[in-house]
Amino acid sequence: MKKVKSLLLIDDDPDDKELFFEAVSVVDDSVACFSAKDGVEAMELLRQGDEIPGLIFLDLNMPRMDGREFLSAVRELDTVRDVPIIVYTTSRLEKDERETKELGASHFISKPSVFNELCRQIETALKNDW
Repeated sequence: MKKVKSLLLIDDDPDDKELFFEAVSVVDDSVACFSAKDGVEAMELLRQGDEIPGLIFLDLNMPRMDGREFLSAVRELDTVRDVPIIVYTTSRLEKDERETKELGASHFISKPSVFNELCRQIETALKNDW
């Protein structure tokens, strides 16, 4: 199993980011977390190549470049082509899950309303050998 050393969260909601990063620190405080507020900012970070994450969590509904547009664009970057991307969204629609997997998402998670469930989902994602 590959150890995830860092992850990128792409989400425009500051409260969701804070809760997500808190959950990551509870699950494994050795994982470095960084974030982008939308797909445009995330693409800029990834193009710079200073930090290539071991895992990307991606919200679907964001301004400028949403999650679907990001999925289409990010696979063009050689440096992150093989980085697993987990769609992390409020959507519970099977259509969204199917479409994002067709675009290259590795997994689809609906944002839980309970902190312990979020921790469990993150722990599973960090342990999975995508």
